[in-house]
Amino acid sequence: PALPGSPGNIRAEATDMTTVLVEWERPSTAGRVDGYRIYYQASNDPQVASIDVGPQTMSQAVGGLEPGTEYTFWVQAVNGAGLGYRSTVVTAITEAAPSLPGVPQNLQATALSPTTILVEWERPSLGGVVQGYMIYHQPRGGRTSLREVGPSVNSLILSDLRPETSYSIWVVAHSDAGMGLRSSMKTVATPAEGPQLPGRPMNVLATALDATSVLVEWQQPTFGGPLDQYRVYYEKSTDQTTSMVEAGPGTVSYTLMGLLPDTEYSVWVVGLSNVGMGERSPIITVRTMEEAPGLPDTLDNVRVSPAGPTSITVEWETPAPAEDVQRYEIYYQTDNVPATSVEIDPDDTSYTITNLRPSTEYTVWIVALSFTGRRVRSQTFTLQTEQQDLPGVPDNVRAFPTGPTSIVVQWQPPSTGPDVEGYRIYYQAEYGHVSSVEVGPNTAFYTVADLLPDTEYTVWVVAFSTAGPGEESPKQSVRTEEEVPDVPGAPGSVRVTPSGPTSITVEWETPSTGADVEYYVIYYQPENEPAMRVQVSPSDIPYTIRDLLPDTQYTIWIVAFSTEGMGERSPALAVVTQEAPDVPGAPGSVRVTPSGPTSITVEWETPSTGADVEYYVIYYQPENEPAMRVQVSPSDIPYTIRDLLPDTQYTIWIVAFSTEGMGERSPALAVVTQEAPDVPGAP
Repeated sequence: PALPGSPGNIRAEATDMTTVLVEWERPSTAGRVDGYRIYYQASNDPQVASIDVGPQTMSQAVGGLEPGTEYTFWVQAVNGAGLGYRSTVVTAITEAAPSLPGVPQNLQATALSPTTILVEWERPSLGGVVQGYMIYHQPRGGRTSLREVGPSVNSLILSDLRPETSYSIWVVAHSDAGMGLRSSMKTVATPAEGPQLPGRPMNVLATALDATSVLVEWQQPTFGGPLDQYRVYYEKSTDQTTSMVEAGPGTVSYTLMGLLPDTEYSVWVVGLSNVGMGERSPIITVRTMEEAPGLPDTLDNVRVSPAGPTSITVEWETPAPAEDVQRYEIYYQTDNVPATSVEIDPDDTSYTITNLRPSTEYTVWIVALSFTGRRVRSQTFTLQTEQQDLPGVPDNVRAFPTGPTSIVVQWQPPSTGPDVEGYRIYYQAEYGHVSSVEVGPNTAFYTVADLLPDTEYTVWVVAFSTAGPGEESPKQSVRTEEEVPDVPGAPGSVRVTPSGPTSITVEWETPSTGADVEYYVIYYQPENEPAMRVQVSPSDIPYTIRDLLPDTQYTIWIVAFSTEGMGERSPALAVVTQEAPDVPGAPGSVRVTPSGPTSITVEWETPSTGADVEYYVIYYQPENEPAMRVQVSPSDIPYTIRDLLPDTQYTIWIVAFSTEGMGERSPALAVVTQEAPDVPGAP
């Protein structure tokens, strides 16, 4: 026969770190094909390997390769004439093995309270893909503890710590390849219990409003003791002359005025209480705008007045020259929220701010922006919106856990106040941020999901109307349930059947709920005895329990196990093994006597218990040899065993048989045959 042609359209593609899939098409010319041979060679290895496959195979996964290595592949068809023409040569590179992650960067540890420490870090700049972080902390002279978080988390609050204790803290990143190098170690001491200093103001921002003013904004501390006021510090970067202004405890923004144009300032914020000064915020820098000619220094003739419970009207006159105005910005804020701004066209001279809170004090000012970037600001106006009734407090607020990650919150509508437009449910884990969800006015309960297992949450409800939010309900504490392992349900349709005097067959169906079954354990317990058990694979259903006692009641139940633990047990069933068959007892008074060099006479008495004897079997066994046997009728007692070896020890025992089976065997006796006589041989 002719040699096969060349396989066509060969392709090779890596499917993982150690495997490449090779595909080809049948030769279009020449002889028949009886099979194919796939050749492959690593770029760093002179040795060529091959795999043989059948004639119908058009693809083959080549395994056992080295990760991150380039391989060359080609295919040849085979028939009786030999190897055919070679295909084109293709290459493929196996996937690289995962590398260890690098060192977590910029580790910071801050004591928040006598029992908590905030740990912060940045992801490694080098190494493999991070699958998570391990945060270790160790008190001086104590044991090391570990917390694990996901790859997107870069901070963690360690809780349940000891006051006045020094802790060493470090972080390790891990990937599929294993654990990376640990970060630098930080040592921080928790403070003593008692009054606490205010925490650090968060997320401080500074924005230049014009050539002489900067708006400073921040968020209240998330930890530490209560504060009485804030101090906003600022200094010119050139001469570091520090100035300071004070703001009330509910304030979260302040406008620094009277600054120098085109000058860089450093700004930071600190909280104060009667305990002392808290930790300062990070220092940020901001540059005031350049001073530009054109508009006046201030906006005059600005009028601000309430326009209802939820609105304020601002009116002003266009400054000269009007053509220099690019737009206006109106700012308004209350004591406990950052300033809000709205942009106004340069041709407008009035604007009504809406959607405000009734009976609330607002600070309002307007800024004109020139085309050159200059900002001209008006004076600050403080006024109060008109009063409007707000919803009352939601009644009978209750919270219950409904699982490891959810709670249900229930309430009744407020008994006072105007119609409710909706409700907002607030919930907060210990040391966590406040989260909320909004629901409609006809809702009376809500399930909060995606919570942490076995964690205490504080919950409260606020009703709101078009006038704004009402008062908070009393706060409720509720703890989510512990996380339950993913285990199977109870095996179903359990059936137990006696299959003999010493065995029971058990059948059941796979649990219809819960996790996949790894294996089963069958428990079986005789009356007034401890339970026994046997482990069974899912492929061994039904299963027969053996070596049981005859005519005995057993209680049987089954439990399925997953990789996470034991599931629910099945109902217990009672079953009685069958009675033992009616067989004879052991033959009695057995006597064995050598009756010559090649024979032994055996005598015995009929068994005194059990069924009638149908026949006997005499077993006789020479030393170090298999046992032999002979069947004997009850009428043949005594019985002489013949054709034995002279001067040889035999072990002999007897078993009686009835029509239902084998009875008990007699005790075994040893006997030696006589020596052969000393006589002449044959002439």
